[in-house]
Amino acid sequence: MRHGHAPSVSDRTAENGDALAMHGTGEEFIRGLYDEHGSRLTRYAARLLGGDWHQAEDVLQEAVTRAWKHANAIDGDAGEARPWLFTTVRRLVVDHHRARRVRPAENRLPHVPDAADALLSASASVRVPASVWR
Repeated sequence: MRHGHAPSVSDRTAENGDALAMHGTGEEFIRGLYDEHGSRLTRYAARLLGGDWHQAEDVLQEAVTRAWKHANAIDGDAGEARPWLFTTVRRLVVDHHRARRVRPAENRLPHVPDAADALLSASASVRVPASVWR
């Protein structure tokens, strides 16, 4: 790994070589995690997120990415991977809730009528004779 730079995909693959050798390629590793745990983890995340399935899918993607980065922490045994993944999903959801508390949703400002609104309102009330449209 180069000093001062984020590790590249090949650097991370080399660092995780032992674990990935156990699971096959990185792609096979990720696909295996999705196939084995994806639906359960997505349902779990959606439940923690109040039914937000889109956010739950984002959380699942981040959890699997972290699993790939830390493949040495996960054995090939599904019994080992599942608790690690569920803990990671729970922590990601907690981080999501904390971030929302710090950065509350933007409040929309009330609509203030301007000259364009007045013009549109006035033109909507004007009746145009049918002879103009011919």
